[in-house]
Amino acid sequence: MSYSPIHREVPEGWTTDPFYASFPIKGRWAKIAKRCGLVNPVGLMHDSPESGETMGLISAGGRYFFTDDMTWSIFEIIKPKTLDEILKMMFDGKERLIKTKRLEEVMTKEDLEEEKKEKEARLASLEQAMKDNRIPGLGGNRLGGNVSPC
Repeated sequence: MSYSPIHREVPEGWTTDPFYASFPIKGRWAKIAKRCGLVNPVGLMHDSPESGETMGLISAGGRYFFTDDMTWSIFEIIKPKTLDEILKMMFDGKERLIKTKRLEEVMTKEDLEEEKKEKEARLASLEQAMKDNRIPGLGGNRLGGNVSPC
C-alpha cells in the first residue's frame, strides 16, 4: 500500500497532504481494503480537516474508490471511470452524482485466525478470573453472589 500524490489541482475541501491522503490505506482501512478484494491500494486524496467531511479517494487495480470514514465502507466508482472525469465532476459540484457501488467485505483467513485467538484469550482470561474468584456474582453463596448481612 502506498501514497501517490495527485500532481494537479484538487477540489475545494480536499487535500493531497500525505498525512491525510494515506489515511484510507493504513491500519483498519488496510484490513477493510483486503476484505473487499483490493490489492495494493494507493491513497490519492482525502477531505481536508477543515471541510468537516470524512471521505477519501483511493485507487487499486486501475479502478477508483471512495472511502467513508463514518461507515468504514469502500465504494467503487462505477461512473465516471477516469481520474480526470471524477475530478471534473467534483470541481463542477457534481460529486454526489458520481455513481458508486458499496463493496462487500469478506473475512480473510487471517481475520478468522485473529478472531479465534482473541476468543481463546478472552476465554482463558475469564477462566482465570473465575479461578481467582474475581467475577462479581460468582461465588460466596448458592444465590450466586457474595452477600453481606444488612
